[in-house]
Amino acid sequence: MSRGDQRDRDRQKALKKLETKNKQNSCGGDPSSRNLSDKEALDAKVKAKQALKEQQALEEEHNPSKPPPKPKKKAPAPASFDLLNAGLAGTKTTKRGSRK
Repeated sequence: MSRGDQRDRDRQKALKKLETKNKQNSCGGDPSSRNLSDKEALDAKVKAKQALKEQQALEEEHNPSKPPPKPKKKAPAPASFDLLNAGLAGTKTTKRGSRK
C-alpha cells in the first residue's frame, strides 16, 4: 500500500466526518415549534387509543365472548414448624474441636 493512497483515504474520511458534523437537522423550524407539533401529534394518538379502548370495553359489555377469568387459588402456607424442620430430617451434625 502506498503512502499516497493512505492520504486519499484519510482525506475522504475527514470529509465524511465534516459532512456529518455540518449536516443540518432534517426537521425544519425552530425547536419550540417542533416540540409543539410533536406534543399535538402525541395527544391525538393518545386520544385515539383511549377511544379505541372505550369502544372495545362497550363491545365486550354487550357481547361477552368468554366468562371473566377466575382468580387463582393460592396454596396454603406451611406452618412455621414445618419450615424449621424442612432440612433437619436425616442430617447428622458433628462437633468440631470440642473443649474439655
